[in-house]
Amino acid sequence: MTLCKIKTRSLEVGISGVKERKNHGKARTESQESAPRADGIGLCKEGQIYIAEAALIQNAKVDKEHDDSWKVKRAMRDSWISQMKALCKTALPHTGMRVFGSSSFNAETKFYALDFSGAFRLYQINKMTIPLEKESFAPLMRACLTRCLEFGLYLLWEIESRKNATTTKPLTAKSRCLKKKKKKG
Repeated sequence: MTLCKIKTRSLEVGISGVKERKNHGKARTESQESAPRADGIGLCKEGQIYIAEAALIQNAKVDKEHDDSWKVKRAMRDSWISQMKALCKTALPHTGMRVFGSSSFNAETKFYALDFSGAFRLYQINKMTIPLEKESFAPLMRACLTRCLEFGLYLLWEIESRKNATTTKPLTAKSRCLKKKKKKG
């Protein structure tokens, strides 16, 4: 993320989209739910475009893999909804808007993307295995770095698409009416 100049935060960062979902419809005077925490996030103007969860590289608890994977995927969905609401206030979002996530367990990391096309679609973009043995370290570490940079490029492309969308102002009701009159006349 640093090489791609994407702002990040790490170590138990609150997930804003989940907090919004949990507190939806509650008055400010009511008790508010706190945000669950992720191990890392990547930031875009509209919110958290990337959410990461990681377990220990060795001797991780078996339940942690399933729990983290579910947590990341649910948080990605909530973040997508939150960011779509924010984007729609100022622009027409681009088709195929995505959010990203990763889940790491033992030495394996899986990279995900989530978009919406009539239904939420979650797909695994790539995965990598961190080399833990001296003999295979050099070639496997090169593959890991390549996959990380590719993933960073996915995020950059998404951020650029969103920047382009924000330059397009949505039509007001008055301008829509004027367009209809011009087509008829």
